Amino acid sequence: MAIAKVTAKGQVLIPIEYRRKYGIETPGQVIVTEKEGQLVILPVPDDPISGARGILKPKRPLDITHKEYKEEELSMEDSDD
Repeated sequence: MAIAKVTAKGQVLIPIEYRRKYGIETPGQVIVTEKEGQLVILPVPDDPISGARGILKPKRPLDITHKEYKEEELSMEDSDD
């Protein structure tokens, strides 16, 4: 773990060992996001399409979610009769 300084302009210096490990080139860009209440810094992938794989991954398998939705829909139709 390393401590990074934040400048008055909000710039963060990423320690060299992490820039090397994760292939972050300077000058360059990183993705800054939040996950589960924590700030996350990710290197920008060379190919943004392949780098985006898994971002929208559902928390539950879609077949189970769809099955539950259909069951709920059918039970609502039955209660309307």
